[in-house]
Amino acid sequence: MTRASRSYLLATVVVVLAGLAVVGASLGTHALSGGASPGVKGNPGPNPEAGMTDAQRIQYETTAFAQFEARRAAWFDTTDLSSLNYPKLDRSELQVQIVPPLQTFEASVAAARAIVIGSVKSIAPDEQGAVLTFDVEQSLKGGLNPGPIRIGTGSGVGPLPDWKTVAIGDMPGDPLLLPGQQVILFLTGPVRPGAEYGVESVTGHYDITPAGIQPLELNAFASEVSGQSEPAFLARIASAVSGAP
Repeated sequence: MTRASRSYLLATVVVVLAGLAVVGASLGTHALSGGASPGVKGNPGPNPEAGMTDAQRIQYETTAFAQFEARRAAWFDTTDLSSLNYPKLDRSELQVQIVPPLQTFEASVAAARAIVIGSVKSIAPDEQGAVLTFDVEQSLKGGLNPGPIRIGTGSGVGPLPDWKTVAIGDMPGDPLLLPGQQVILFLTGPVRPGAEYGVESVTGHYDITPAGIQPLELNAFASEVSGQSEPAFLARIASAVSGAP
């Protein structure tokens, strides 16, 4: 399953599992019947499918999911997302399958199409996630010039169950980068329309913080790089790039 094909539903539990359409339909059903979402406590209420035959259940779930998708599409069409204060929004990790991450630093560097330092300037969210305008300050691999590039991500924003409150939904291996966030990214080729690049799953995201480099939690070699100074981390990248076949 490619990141380009992923979508998410923050108003329910967002689960995109290739080939499991009935599971997705069931999620839409619970949303329409008042079901709970991640981070939303409460009793989901009576099961609307109780007593149905398998055929009736499949038809009910298919119809409910289609209705939910239509409402979600209408929400994106009619909601002004241009002035969101992203740091103030609640965040949830999406329950999705991710691309299996690379297991070594050297493999991660070798797989990257480009490696850059910079920060996000703007976010354009949509039903498939978001396209980020990212300002490249320095290229460590790939020869990118300083300036803006477009990065696609499956992370983005969506409605909570009240269909009014907006929240961020983060892909486990590619959380949404916020404006001004200073990072080192290992880039891939395009993962969705409207963007030239994606970010390597899990091993492509490194925050630059006062406490040093911070990788994502799922990174298999996080203990090797967590807390490294930026100069030391950049030197390691340069060594791996020069030693790559």
